[in-house]
Order: sequence, then structure tokens, then C-alpha cells
Amino acid sequence: MCCLFLALGACDNPRDAARLGTGAASLSAAGKARSSSMRSGDLKLRLLHGGATGADLWQGGLVVDLGRHDKYVQGEARTTWGRFVRSPDGVSHAELLNGARLTVPDRGGARLVALRASSGTGCSVELMVDGKSTGTRRLASKWKTLRYALPEVTGTGQRTLELRLTYDGRPTTPAVARWLWLGAGKIPTTVSRVGKRSFAQAMQSLLADTPRSYAFQIQVPERCNLVFDYGARALTLFEVKLRLGQEPPVTMFAARAGGSIWYQGWIDLRDYAGRTVGLELHANAGRGRPASLGAAWGEPMLSCADTEQ
Repeated sequence: MCCLFLALGACDNPRDAARLGTGAASLSAAGKARSSSMRSGDLKLRLLHGGATGADLWQGGLVVDLGRHDKYVQGEARTTWGRFVRSPDGVSHAELLNGARLTVPDRGGARLVALRASSGTGCSVELMVDGKSTGTRRLASKWKTLRYALPEVTGTGQRTLELRLTYDGRPTTPAVARWLWLGAGKIPTTVSRVGKRSFAQAMQSLLADTPRSYAFQIQVPERCNLVFDYGARALTLFEVKLRLGQEPPVTMFAARAGGSIWYQGWIDLRDYAGRTVGLELHANAGRGRPASLGAAWGEPMLSCADTEQ
């Protein structure tokens, strides 16, 4: 498998990213317009951030956004969940039904499940993992993060989670949940995926306020490039990796950026036309650096020549 494009950023000064060569062209702090050759003309554009709910979000573990029609609560699993609703503060969540379940991947090493939920009526939630109880936790009327220790399992694979609810008497309002997390280490406090990030110029972005990665499955169109901007307040290592089947991922792009400046990156995907690949966007802090990054992938898109002309 050939490596199509690699721009390694070994510099600590974010402005040095512009000197790394291929694909790491800098935007000025004044927000100079991006190169139109990569984002306009006879192109068909497919915005990756528009399909963010179909991507796996990894943030110390897998995050399932229960209020955003996440793919893990679609299909057969959807029938076990209640309505998707929006609260007065604008945040979406899902109503919990007794027996709500989902099957999620475990990369190995997951030790904890966290569920962000609340209930206006007294309610307890028992979490079953692969048919075994991990304990029962009590909900409150305010949002609360319930924590469940996972039984040790070697290797990787799928985990089936089921929520069993017990109410104090007849419930007047259903219990609701915003997100579920399965992983190890620090439980996330925010799971927002898409929003506007302004580094002199506002861009609709995939957010990475703390170290995280997005994993997409895409079928690569003909004559196609992946085009994106990247930027962060704190020095951040940005990486794009491609995975074919069960093969280890290959790093296609890597650069460091910080200082609240947008930079532009791109990857030539023409050699992968017609193939389904795993596309991973990673944002990580350097060793010994703060985990608060304020990072983002600005308007990531597949930019493809219009082959119909």
C-alpha cells in the first residue's frame, strides 16, 4: 500500500507548518482566503462534518451521542429507545425505555461505562454488559453521570449493553440520556462534534477541544482529494490516517499547529478511487502539554472533479 501524502510537522512554532511543504499551506492571522483550486471550480463537494453522526468518536474511549441519531442507536437497536427530543437549553437527548440496548465496538482496555442521564421521577438504572449485571445506579432530576465498572475481558470485539430501568411508582416523565461512553481513563465532560470555530475566520468544524479522533467509513469517489483546514489554540498534533480492511492504519498527513491560526491541508485519494476505506482524523496534545486544545478540523470535505462533464 503506497503512502500518497505525508507532511510531518516536527516544529513547535505553528507558523513553521507553512514550511513543511506539501499540503500545509498557512493562512495568515488576518484570515486570508483559502486556495480556491482545492475547494471550488468543477468540483463535487461532500462535507465530512455533515455526516459526523455516522463517524465513531473516540475520546479516551467510544462516545455514543444518544441525542444525535448516532448510528449505534439506529437499525434494530432503534426500536428499543424512545423519542429523540430537544431540551430548553438546546441539547438533544433520547428517552430511555426499559431494555434499551446497543452493540458497540471495544478496542480493548475498556474498564468503565459512563451514562449522562436524568429523570424527573425517581429511577434506578441497571447496566447489563453481555448479559451480566455491572450494578445499579440512581438517577437524579438534574443531569448526572452514572459510572459502571466493566468486567475484565481480554482482546477486542463487540459489547452488548442493555439498560434496565426501575421507577419509584408510576413515572410521570421518562428518564432521558444525552450520551454514553465506554473506555478507560478520564470520562469526557463534553461530546459536541460539530460547531463553528473562529481563528480570525469562522469555519464550520469538527471539534476537538480535548484529544480525540473521528473515524469515518467512506467509499472514495473518482479523482478525489480530502481537503481540510486545521487549527488550535494550544499546540496540537493533527494526523490523518487511512485504513484498508483489517490492515493497520497508514499515516497520510501529520502536522503541528497552534496559536489560533488556520492552516490548510489536503490528501490525494485518487489511488483509492472506488474503494471503501477507513478515514481517521486525530488531534492530540504533545507530551507534557495541557489536554485543553481548543482544536478543530475546519470544513473537511471530499473535493472531486466532476467526471460527468
